Amino acid sequence: EIVYNAIDGNMLTVDKLLKAKELEDLIANDPEYESFCLRQSGTESCQQPVTIMQACIPALCGYLQNMVGPQPPTPQLGCGPANAMGLTPASDCSPVKSVPPGAFQCTNPGGCSRDQWSIDQAFLDAKFESYSGARFALDFPETYVLASVDSQFGAGDSRASALHSKFTFGFPLAGYESVDDRPEEQKSKIHKWMGDAFFETLDTYNSQHAGQSGFHIGYRGGDLAQMSIDALLAGDFSFVGL
Repeated sequence: EIVYNAIDGNMLTVDKLLKAKELEDLIANDPEYESFCLRQSGTESCQQPVTIMQACIPALCGYLQNMVGPQPPTPQLGCGPANAMGLTPASDCSPVKSVPPGAFQCTNPGGCSRDQWSIDQAFLDAKFESYSGARFALDFPETYVLASVDSQFGAGDSRASALHSKFTFGFPLAGYESVDDRPEEQKSKIHKWMGDAFFETLDTYNSQHAGQSGFHIGYRGGDLAQMSIDALLAGDFSFVGL
C-alpha cells in the first residue's frame, strides 16, 4: 500500500498526479508484475489496483452502476444508450460513471495503454467535482475513488491532501503448487521483488525529490518496507497498512 501526502495540502493537481503515476508505473510496467499479482477470479489477468492513477475503458461506462441498479441497463450520467451487449458506452472518461474510475483520460473505446493516458487541469477539476458529491458505498464506481482519498474530500470539496493506492499480490506464485508449498520462500520472493523494483526507488524519491514534486510517500508491504505511514499521515489514513 502506498500513500501520497501533499506538502501544500492538495494532491489533486496535474503535476502531482503525473509524478504519482510515474512511480506506480514502476510496478505495473515491471516485466515480473504479472508473476506476483493477485489474479481476477477465473482468469490470468491481474486484479485491478485500487488507485486513482488510472484511466477508464470508455466502452464500460455505467457498467458497475447497471450491475447493481435498474435492469435493463439505462444511461448513467453521460454514458450513452444501452447497446446490444447491455453496456452504455461513452466516448471518453469524462462521465462520473466511467469504469474503472480515475484521474486520467482515455479516448479509445476499448481502453488505452498506460503510456496513452492523458490528463489536464480542466478534465481533472470537472471529474473530481463530480466525484465529490458521491456517497460512499452507495454510488458506484465513485465509491472506489472515495476509498482512495482522505476525509477532506467530499461534500462538494474536491481537494484531497492524501491519496491511497493498493496493489494486491497473491499466492501461489508461478512454479508452486499451492499456498502451502514452501510459503516462506514464496513470501521472500515477493519481498525481494518489491524491494528491488519499488521500495528503494521510493526511499530515493523521499530523500531527494519530494520537495520538488510536492508530496511525500509512505508505504507498507512486507519486511523490506521500513518507512512508517503513520509518521506521515493523520486522520483517516493513520490506520493504513497490510
